[in-house]
Amino acid sequence: MYGDQQRKNRASYSEEQIGAVLSDIGLEPESETGKDFICFCPYHSNTDTPSFSVSKHSGVYLCFNAMCGAKGTLAGLVKDNHPDKLGEFEVLRFILKRKGVRKHSLADEVARNRKKQEDFNIMPAAMFDRLHAGLLETPDAVRYLVEERGFDEDTLEEFYIGYSAKMGMVTVPMHDPLGNYVGLIGRSVEGKRFKNSVGLPVSRTLWNLHRAKAASDTLILVEASFDAMRVSQAGYPNVAALLGGNLSNLHIELIEKYFNSIVIMTDFDDKSNYVQKYCRKCPDPFACLGHNPGRELGKLIAERVKGKRIRWASYDYKIVYPNNAKDPGDLTDDEIVHCIKNSVNNLEYSQWQLT
Repeated sequence: MYGDQQRKNRASYSEEQIGAVLSDIGLEPESETGKDFICFCPYHSNTDTPSFSVSKHSGVYLCFNAMCGAKGTLAGLVKDNHPDKLGEFEVLRFILKRKGVRKHSLADEVARNRKKQEDFNIMPAAMFDRLHAGLLETPDAVRYLVEERGFDEDTLEEFYIGYSAKMGMVTVPMHDPLGNYVGLIGRSVEGKRFKNSVGLPVSRTLWNLHRAKAASDTLILVEASFDAMRVSQAGYPNVAALLGGNLSNLHIELIEKYFNSIVIMTDFDDKSNYVQKYCRKCPDPFACLGHNPGRELGKLIAERVKGKRIRWASYDYKIVYPNNAKDPGDLTDDEIVHCIKNSVNNLEYSQWQLT
Protein backbone atom coordinates (compact mmCIF):
# COMPACT_ATOMS: atom_id res chain seq x y z
CA MET A 1 0.00 0.00 0.00
CA TYR A 2 2.77 2.41 0.96
CA GLY A 3 4.63 1.70 -2.29
CA ASP A 4 1.50 2.36 -4.38
CA GLN A 5 0.81 5.59 -2.52
CA GLN A 6 4.44 6.65 -2.88
CA ARG A 7 4.39 6.12 -6.65
CA LYS A 8 1.13 8.03 -6.93
CA ASN A 9 2.49 10.98 -4.97
CA ARG A 10 5.80 10.91 -6.79
CA ALA A 11 3.99 11.32 -10.11
CA SER A 12 2.36 14.53 -8.84
CA TYR A 13 5.53 16.24 -7.58
CA SER A 14 6.37 19.64 -9.02
CA GLU A 15 9.78 21.28 -9.37
CA GLU A 16 8.84 23.88 -6.74
CA GLN A 17 7.61 21.20 -4.34
CA ILE A 18 10.83 19.18 -4.60
CA GLY A 19 12.91 22.33 -4.18
CA ALA A 20 10.97 23.27 -1.03
CA VAL A 21 11.40 19.75 0.39
CA LEU A 22 15.17 19.90 -0.18
CA SER A 23 15.43 23.31 1.45
CA ASP A 24 13.40 22.25 4.48
CA ILE A 25 15.62 19.24 5.19
CA GLY A 26 18.77 21.35 4.82
CA LEU A 27 19.78 20.45 1.25
CA GLU A 28 19.87 23.81 -0.51
CA PRO A 29 20.51 23.38 -4.27
CA GLU A 30 24.00 24.56 -5.21
CA SER A 31 23.22 24.53 -8.93
CA GLU A 32 20.88 22.90 -11.41
CA THR A 33 20.58 21.37 -14.86
CA GLY A 34 17.46 21.18 -16.98
CA LYS A 35 16.29 18.06 -15.15
CA ASP A 36 18.03 17.99 -11.76
CA PHE A 37 18.93 19.95 -8.65
CA ILE A 38 22.58 19.56 -7.60
CA CYS A 39 23.41 19.56 -3.87
CA PHE A 40 26.16 18.48 -1.51
CA CYS A 41 25.68 14.79 -0.70
CA PRO A 42 24.26 14.20 2.80
CA TYR A 43 25.38 10.57 2.81
CA HIS A 44 29.13 11.02 2.55
CA SER A 45 29.17 14.60 3.87
CA ASN A 46 31.10 16.21 1.03
CA THR A 47 31.65 19.95 1.36
CA ASP A 48 33.88 20.75 -1.64
CA THR A 49 32.15 19.28 -4.67
CA PRO A 50 28.35 19.10 -5.09
CA SER A 51 27.87 15.53 -6.34
CA PHE A 52 24.27 14.82 -5.34
CA SER A 53 21.60 14.98 -8.05
CA VAL A 54 17.85 15.12 -7.33
CA SER A 55 15.36 14.87 -10.20
CA LYS A 56 13.09 17.92 -10.44
CA HIS A 57 10.21 15.73 -11.60
CA SER A 58 10.38 12.46 -9.66
CA GLY A 59 12.54 13.34 -6.66
CA VAL A 60 14.78 10.34 -7.34
CA TYR A 61 18.33 11.05 -6.14
CA LEU A 62 21.79 9.78 -7.04
CA CYS A 63 25.28 10.61 -5.74
CA PHE A 64 27.87 10.75 -8.53
CA ASN A 65 30.78 9.99 -6.21
CA ALA A 66 31.98 6.54 -7.24
CA MET A 67 32.70 5.54 -3.64
CA CYS A 68 29.28 6.63 -2.38
CA GLY A 69 26.69 5.84 -5.03
CA ALA A 70 23.74 6.65 -2.74
CA LYS A 71 20.44 6.50 -4.59
CA GLY A 72 16.75 6.36 -3.76
CA THR A 73 13.44 8.22 -3.70
CA LEU A 74 12.40 11.59 -2.33
CA ALA A 75 10.51 9.90 0.51
CA GLY A 76 13.63 7.95 1.48
CA LEU A 77 15.69 11.14 1.34
CA VAL A 78 13.32 12.90 3.74
CA LYS A 79 13.22 9.92 6.07
CA ASP A 80 17.03 9.72 6.20
CA ASN A 81 17.69 13.45 6.62
CA HIS A 82 14.78 15.00 8.54
CA PRO A 83 15.97 15.96 12.05
CA ASP A 84 12.93 14.19 13.54
CA LYS A 85 12.42 10.47 13.08
CA LEU A 86 9.40 10.54 10.80
CA GLY A 87 7.32 7.48 10.03
CA GLU A 88 6.36 6.57 6.49
CA PHE A 89 3.03 8.41 6.43
CA GLU A 90 4.56 11.42 8.23
CA VAL A 91 7.13 11.58 5.45
CA LEU A 92 4.38 11.63 2.83
CA ARG A 93 2.50 14.38 4.70
CA PHE A 94 5.73 16.38 4.97
CA ILE A 95 6.19 16.22 1.19
CA LEU A 96 2.53 16.90 0.34
CA LYS A 97 2.40 19.98 2.58
CA ARG A 98 5.06 21.59 0.40
CA LYS A 99 3.02 21.39 -2.76
CA GLY A 100 2.81 24.87 -4.25
CA VAL A 101 5.23 26.35 -1.70
CA ARG A 102 7.88 28.98 -2.55
CA LYS A 103 7.21 29.06 -6.29
CA HIS A 104 8.65 32.50 -6.88
CA SER A 105 11.46 32.46 -4.32
CA LEU A 106 12.77 29.06 -5.44
CA ALA A 107 12.90 30.21 -9.07
CA ASP A 108 14.90 33.25 -7.98
CA GLU A 109 17.22 31.06 -5.93
CA VAL A 110 17.89 28.70 -8.82
CA ALA A 111 18.51 31.64 -11.16
CA ARG A 112 21.07 33.03 -8.73
CA ASN A 113 22.73 29.63 -8.42
CA ARG A 114 22.88 29.23 -12.19
CA LYS A 115 24.46 32.66 -12.56
CA LYS A 116 26.99 31.71 -9.87
CA GLN A 117 27.67 28.47 -11.74
CA GLU A 118 28.55 30.35 -14.92
CA ASP A 119 30.83 32.87 -13.19
CA PHE A 120 34.42 31.88 -12.54
CA ASN A 121 36.77 33.79 -10.29
CA ILE A 122 39.44 34.85 -12.79
CA MET A 123 42.89 35.05 -11.21
CA PRO A 124 45.71 37.42 -12.25
CA ALA A 125 48.32 36.06 -14.64
CA ALA A 126 51.13 37.81 -12.73
CA MET A 127 50.82 35.33 -9.86
CA PHE A 128 51.29 32.38 -12.21
CA ASP A 129 54.28 34.12 -13.80
CA ARG A 130 55.94 34.43 -10.38
CA LEU A 131 55.25 30.79 -9.52
CA HIS A 132 56.61 29.56 -12.85
CA ALA A 133 59.77 31.60 -12.33
CA GLY A 134 60.00 30.08 -8.85
CA LEU A 135 60.08 26.58 -10.35
CA LEU A 136 63.01 27.44 -12.62
CA GLU A 137 64.88 28.73 -9.57
CA THR A 138 64.28 25.56 -7.51
CA PRO A 139 66.44 22.61 -8.71
CA ASP A 140 64.88 20.14 -6.23
CA ALA A 141 61.38 20.80 -7.61
CA VAL A 142 62.59 20.43 -11.20
CA ARG A 143 64.39 17.20 -10.28
CA TYR A 144 61.21 15.84 -8.68
CA LEU A 145 59.13 16.60 -11.77
CA VAL A 146 61.68 15.36 -14.32
CA GLU A 147 63.30 12.39 -12.58
CA GLU A 148 60.48 11.13 -10.35
CA ARG A 149 57.39 12.12 -12.32
CA GLY A 150 58.81 11.68 -15.82
CA PHE A 151 58.03 15.11 -17.29
CA ASP A 152 60.23 16.78 -19.86
CA GLU A 153 60.98 20.50 -19.81
CA ASP A 154 58.63 21.24 -22.72
CA THR A 155 55.72 19.76 -20.75
CA LEU A 156 56.54 21.84 -17.68
CA GLU A 157 56.61 24.92 -19.88
CA GLU A 158 53.41 24.07 -21.77
CA PHE A 159 51.39 23.64 -18.57
CA TYR A 160 53.19 26.55 -16.90
CA ILE A 161 54.03 24.53 -13.80
CA GLY A 162 55.23 26.60 -10.87
CA TYR A 163 56.68 26.28 -7.40
CA SER A 164 55.69 27.98 -4.15
CA ALA A 165 58.59 28.16 -1.69
CA LYS A 166 56.17 29.29 1.02
CA MET A 167 54.07 26.13 0.71
CA GLY A 168 56.93 23.88 -0.42
CA MET A 169 54.70 22.72 -3.26
CA VAL A 170 54.68 22.37 -7.02
CA THR A 171 51.75 24.37 -8.44
CA VAL A 172 49.57 23.40 -11.39
CA PRO A 173 47.33 26.09 -12.93
CA MET A 174 43.64 25.41 -13.57
CA HIS A 175 41.63 27.16 -16.28
CA ASP A 176 37.99 27.72 -17.14
CA PRO A 177 36.68 26.41 -20.51
CA LEU A 178 37.90 29.61 -22.20
CA GLY A 179 41.45 29.29 -20.88
CA ASN A 180 41.37 31.87 -18.08
CA TYR A 181 43.21 31.14 -14.83
CA VAL A 182 40.71 30.10 -12.14
CA GLY A 183 42.76 28.24 -9.54
CA LEU A 184 45.82 26.31 -8.44
CA ILE A 185 46.52 22.71 -7.52
CA GLY A 186 49.42 22.30 -5.10
CA ARG A 187 51.41 19.11 -4.50
CA SER A 188 54.34 18.70 -2.13
CA VAL A 189 57.74 17.64 -3.43
CA GLU A 190 58.34 15.58 -0.30
CA GLY A 191 55.60 13.16 0.75
CA LYS A 192 52.15 13.33 -0.75
CA ARG A 193 50.43 16.47 0.50
CA PHE A 194 47.90 18.41 -1.58
CA LYS A 195 46.59 21.94 -1.14
CA ASN A 196 44.27 23.61 -3.64
CA SER A 197 43.39 27.27 -3.92
CA VAL A 198 40.16 28.27 -2.18
CA GLY A 199 37.05 27.54 -4.23
CA LEU A 200 38.79 25.49 -6.90
CA PRO A 201 35.91 24.85 -9.36
CA VAL A 202 36.41 21.08 -9.69
CA SER A 203 32.68 20.38 -10.16
CA ARG A 204 32.16 23.11 -12.76
CA THR A 205 34.82 22.31 -15.32
CA LEU A 206 37.45 19.73 -16.28
CA TRP A 207 41.17 20.31 -15.85
CA ASN A 208 42.73 21.05 -19.29
CA LEU A 209 39.33 21.24 -21.01
CA HIS A 210 40.29 24.38 -22.96
CA ARG A 211 43.19 22.56 -24.61
CA ALA A 212 41.38 19.24 -25.08
CA LYS A 213 38.38 20.69 -26.91
CA ALA A 214 40.68 22.63 -29.24
CA ALA A 215 42.70 19.52 -30.07
CA SER A 216 40.07 16.90 -30.97
CA ASP A 217 36.44 15.80 -30.72
CA THR A 218 37.68 12.69 -28.86
CA LEU A 219 38.33 13.16 -25.15
CA ILE A 220 40.73 11.04 -23.10
CA LEU A 221 39.44 11.25 -19.53
CA VAL A 222 41.74 10.70 -16.52
CA GLU A 223 41.51 11.51 -12.82
CA ALA A 224 44.50 13.70 -11.93
CA SER A 225 46.28 16.67 -13.49
CA PHE A 226 49.67 14.87 -13.46
CA ASP A 227 48.06 11.91 -15.27
CA ALA A 228 46.68 14.29 -17.90
CA MET A 229 50.10 15.93 -18.33
CA ARG A 230 51.74 12.53 -18.89
CA VAL A 231 49.10 11.57 -21.49
CA SER A 232 49.57 14.90 -23.25
CA GLN A 233 53.35 14.44 -23.25
CA ALA A 234 52.85 11.05 -24.92
CA GLY A 235 51.20 12.83 -27.86
CA TYR A 236 47.56 13.23 -26.83
CA PRO A 237 46.72 16.88 -26.02
CA ASN A 238 43.00 15.96 -26.11
CA VAL A 239 43.06 14.86 -22.46
CA ALA A 240 41.23 16.24 -19.42
CA ALA A 241 41.08 15.34 -15.74
CA LEU A 242 38.15 15.13 -13.33
CA LEU A 243 40.34 15.93 -10.29
CA GLY A 244 38.85 13.36 -7.96
CA GLY A 245 36.15 10.76 -7.79
CA ASN A 246 33.20 13.04 -8.53
CA LEU A 247 31.35 13.25 -11.82
CA SER A 248 28.92 16.18 -11.77
CA ASN A 249 26.03 16.87 -14.12
CA LEU A 250 27.96 19.89 -15.35
CA HIS A 251 30.90 17.63 -16.25
CA ILE A 252 28.48 15.54 -18.29
CA GLU A 253 27.08 18.63 -20.03
CA LEU A 254 30.59 19.79 -20.97
CA ILE A 255 31.60 16.37 -22.27
CA GLU A 256 28.43 16.05 -24.33
CA LYS A 257 28.80 19.60 -25.66
CA TYR A 258 32.38 19.41 -26.90
CA PHE A 259 33.15 15.76 -27.72
CA ASN A 260 31.80 12.93 -29.87
CA SER A 261 33.78 10.09 -28.34
CA ILE A 262 35.52 9.34 -25.04
CA VAL A 263 38.42 7.12 -24.04
CA ILE A 264 38.15 6.28 -20.33
CA MET A 265 41.57 6.13 -18.67
CA THR A 266 40.70 6.28 -14.98
CA ASP A 267 42.75 4.67 -12.21
CA PHE A 268 42.95 0.96 -11.54
CA ASP A 269 42.93 0.95 -7.74
CA ASP A 270 43.83 -1.76 -5.25
CA LYS A 271 40.49 -2.93 -3.81
CA SER A 272 42.06 -3.78 -0.46
CA ASN A 273 42.67 -0.06 0.11
CA TYR A 274 38.96 0.70 -0.20
CA VAL A 275 37.23 -1.58 2.28
CA GLN A 276 34.51 0.35 4.12
CA LYS A 277 33.23 -0.35 7.63
CA TYR A 278 29.65 0.37 6.61
CA CYS A 279 29.29 0.08 2.86
CA ARG A 280 26.22 1.45 1.11
CA LYS A 281 27.11 -0.37 -2.10
CA CYS A 282 27.59 -3.97 -0.92
CA PRO A 283 24.67 -6.38 -0.34
CA ASP A 284 25.97 -6.88 3.19
CA PRO A 285 27.11 -3.44 4.42
CA PHE A 286 29.17 -5.04 7.20
CA ALA A 287 31.04 -7.42 4.88
CA CYS A 288 32.59 -5.09 2.30
CA LEU A 289 35.31 -6.81 0.25
CA GLY A 290 36.66 -3.57 -1.14
CA HIS A 291 36.04 -1.42 -4.20
CA ASN A 292 37.94 -0.07 -7.17
CA PRO A 293 36.84 3.60 -7.25
CA GLY A 294 38.71 4.39 -10.46
CA ARG A 295 36.94 1.64 -12.37
CA GLU A 296 33.60 2.51 -10.74
CA LEU A 297 34.09 6.13 -11.79
CA GLY A 298 34.75 4.97 -15.35
CA LYS A 299 31.59 2.88 -15.29
CA LEU A 300 29.62 5.88 -14.07
CA ILE A 301 30.98 7.96 -16.96
CA ALA A 302 29.98 5.27 -19.46
CA GLU A 303 26.48 5.08 -17.98
CA ARG A 304 25.80 8.81 -17.65
CA VAL A 305 27.22 10.22 -20.90
CA LYS A 306 24.64 9.65 -23.62
CA GLY A 307 24.95 9.40 -27.37
CA LYS A 308 28.75 9.26 -27.45
CA ARG A 309 31.20 6.56 -28.50
CA ILE A 310 32.76 5.10 -25.35
CA ARG A 311 36.05 3.21 -25.28
CA TRP A 312 38.33 2.03 -22.45
CA ALA A 313 42.11 2.29 -22.53
CA SER A 314 43.68 -1.15 -22.19
CA TYR A 315 47.09 -2.72 -22.58
CA ASP A 316 45.96 -6.23 -23.47
CA TYR A 317 43.02 -8.59 -23.07
CA LYS A 318 41.66 -8.05 -19.53
CA ILE A 319 44.76 -6.01 -18.68
CA VAL A 320 44.13 -2.31 -18.15
CA TYR A 321 47.67 -1.13 -17.40
CA PRO A 322 50.93 -3.15 -17.58
CA ASN A 323 53.03 -4.17 -14.58
CA ASN A 324 50.19 -3.57 -12.10
CA ALA A 325 50.36 0.18 -12.72
CA LYS A 326 47.68 2.22 -10.95
CA ASP A 327 47.23 5.11 -13.37
CA PRO A 328 48.67 6.73 -16.53
CA GLY A 329 51.22 8.57 -14.39
CA ASP A 330 52.92 5.24 -13.70
CA LEU A 331 53.34 4.42 -17.40
CA THR A 332 56.02 5.26 -19.96
CA ASP A 333 55.07 7.34 -22.99
CA ASP A 334 55.13 4.20 -25.17
CA GLU A 335 52.86 2.35 -22.74
CA ILE A 336 50.38 5.23 -22.72
CA VAL A 337 50.28 5.24 -26.52
CA HIS A 338 49.76 1.47 -26.58
CA CYS A 339 46.90 1.61 -24.04
CA ILE A 340 45.08 4.29 -26.03
CA LYS A 341 45.60 2.67 -29.43
CA ASN A 342 44.54 -0.68 -27.97
CA SER A 343 41.38 0.71 -26.35
CA VAL A 344 38.28 -1.50 -26.45
CA ASN A 345 34.63 -0.62 -26.83
CA ASN A 346 32.30 -0.36 -23.87
CA LEU A 347 30.56 -3.68 -24.55
CA GLU A 348 33.81 -5.65 -24.68
CA TYR A 349 35.15 -3.97 -21.56
CA SER A 350 31.97 -4.66 -19.61
CA GLN A 351 32.31 -8.36 -20.48
CA TRP A 352 35.73 -8.42 -18.80
CA GLN A 353 33.96 -7.70 -15.48
CA LEU A 354 36.92 -5.84 -14.00
CA THR A 355 36.05 -4.05 -10.76
